[in-house]
Amino acid sequence: MKNEDLVFLGKAGKVCGPFTATKLKRMELSGELREYSWIWENGWRPLDAAPQAAPDLDAYRPKMTSKAVRAICFDGRESVSGVLSQVSKVGCHFTVSSQSRLALKKRDSRLMLSLLEELSLQVAQVEIVFLGAEKEAEGWRCFFGWGAVPEVLHV
Repeated sequence: MKNEDLVFLGKAGKVCGPFTATKLKRMELSGELREYSWIWENGWRPLDAAPQAAPDLDAYRPKMTSKAVRAICFDGRESVSGVLSQVSKVGCHFTVSSQSRLALKKRDSRLMLSLLEELSLQVAQVEIVFLGAEKEAEGWRCFFGWGAVPEVLHV
């Protein structure tokens, strides 16, 4: 077998192989090839192309809303009131009192959020996903994700 018939693969900074062209084809068909990041064929090249579009960084940057937005979060059994902050395209922060059991929810729990925009008295309900919580001096700051910004927030 000639050296040019051998192929090397790379993952996590390590060189793996050599592999024959036949073995490489079997790995491709079985899906095993997806475990590797690089292929050596007269030089290293990535096995997977970089994404064509840049990530939408604005979707992940928090945007403060100037509106006073109070909300009630409920899961079908309990409800808790709080205040929204750090509203963005992908979610928000929700501050609740230290007595709230909301921070004990499991990550990725689905909840409902009722919003009241106090200046216009608009009300909206939105399905949210609980992403986590952190303790603060005055209570809990919970992190929620949503599929789209509720119309009442107009961020």
